[in-house]
Amino acid sequence: MSSPLSPDAGGPGRALARFIGGPLDGREDAIPVARAVAGSTVTHTYLHGGPKIETHYQLHRTPEGGWEYRLKPCS
Repeated sequence: MSSPLSPDAGGPGRALARFIGGPLDGREDAIPVARAVAGSTVTHTYLHGGPKIETHYQLHRTPEGGWEYRLKPCS
């Protein structure tokens, strides 16, 4: 497991969030601190070379104070 992300590691006014699971696993996104709200959802849409595939991630706070986008299960 890699080290936890600092809440301000994305730069001034930004928080760094790591994607867990799915096609974006391991990637990081610097999000505005104002947009870092636990429970918010982002959608990744894959369109290349086949049918459209949507993957949904939900933002969670880590115990270390950082952020993670965790893969949402299919509903």
